[in-house]
Amino acid sequence: MNLKKHALSGIILLAVHSPGAGQDTLNFSTILATRVAALEKLSPDSDPSWKPAWINDIEVRTETDRFDPDRQEYLLRFNFNSPGLVKAQKNYFASLQAKSGADLEENLNGLVRGTYTDWLDAVFIQKKQALLEEKLAIMEDEAQVRQKMVADSEKDLDDYLELKQEIRENNLQLAECRFRKAELLDRLIPHEETDQAYDAFDDRLIPIAQIETYINRLQLAGMPFNPGAESGFRSRKVALEMELAAELAEARQIVDFVQFRYNGPHDDPFKERFSAGLGLRMPLNGKNKLKVAELKLATASLEQDRQLDQYVYSAIFVKKLTEIRLYFDQFRVLEQQLNELDSEFRTVTDRVSTAGSPIWLLNLRKTWKKAQIRELEIEKEIYRKYIELLDLTGILRWHSMQNFLEQAPGE
Repeated sequence: MNLKKHALSGIILLAVHSPGAGQDTLNFSTILATRVAALEKLSPDSDPSWKPAWINDIEVRTETDRFDPDRQEYLLRFNFNSPGLVKAQKNYFASLQAKSGADLEENLNGLVRGTYTDWLDAVFIQKKQALLEEKLAIMEDEAQVRQKMVADSEKDLDDYLELKQEIRENNLQLAECRFRKAELLDRLIPHEETDQAYDAFDDRLIPIAQIETYINRLQLAGMPFNPGAESGFRSRKVALEMELAAELAEARQIVDFVQFRYNGPHDDPFKERFSAGLGLRMPLNGKNKLKVAELKLATASLEQDRQLDQYVYSAIFVKKLTEIRLYFDQFRVLEQQLNELDSEFRTVTDRVSTAGSPIWLLNLRKTWKKAQIRELEIEKEIYRKYIELLDLTGILRWHSMQNFLEQAPGE
């Protein structure tokens, strides 16, 4: 009877234990706002300016005839860009700025995706650690009971040794969880708050039922376009088109240069001569022909890449919807199993309180914890796929201040 009381008291203590009470916790909304503010500093307030030149260069030449200073000749030549070429160069530079901005936007989005991923890792490591600690307490209680039973049979000894090995494996998992939790705390704590001590994460998350409702809406909306890729393709296409326009404008330029020639000075003013000249080109596109063909080919290839990317995107979108729906089904099955275990636990508790071995109760409680850990793994996959779908559909952006782990889009 003393063994029964000891086992039951350990289980009651587990039921009232609250591992997070009184701890300083990190909040994801605060972390997200801090990260976004830091990313805003990486985003330049203005793009570097550049103005195309109307005059490419100025040439000054001088020549002496028979080394006679009185027969000195001076020439001043201006090499021009045509108005069409100047406009094309300006548009091309603007397209490069837009492409650079799109690339920066995608890099910043990647940093925010990483923040969500790190936070999910942190929350579920913390939850798993709590379950492993509860499971360890149950197994230690069971080990005390089995140790007293070892002398009764050889099977009891085997069960005891097997349990001790299970405790060792549980301790290894606990050590890994504690290390990962400390590492994530160090990574996620804002640098501005290094003097603030945190030892836990605020693990409140959007209910899975709300995620499933959002996924249903997403599926009913039909196949979306790839917003991130579309933006990137547009900026690259415009850049190619503007570069092509600049090459064509350069090839079609007619005025090549304007020059002024002066002979003198002379003692005789009538011998001083001043003249102006104009250089013209006959554009045959020979100089830029290969480059123009190359840019046209790149533009056509880019459109093919866009269509292929949309096809791959559609396949990934369908796959991720299928995966998250599978996890929803698995989660419901595990919920049902936990309810059944709860019912069995109550039945066994009533039996143990009157007659029977407390090992039954401890084994059932241990099985319950294992099922909870398995459910936790499925739960994490649901949240991970949810974030991946938010990213895939273009909702997860670095400048969005909404915490999607607290509220689904459109709610």
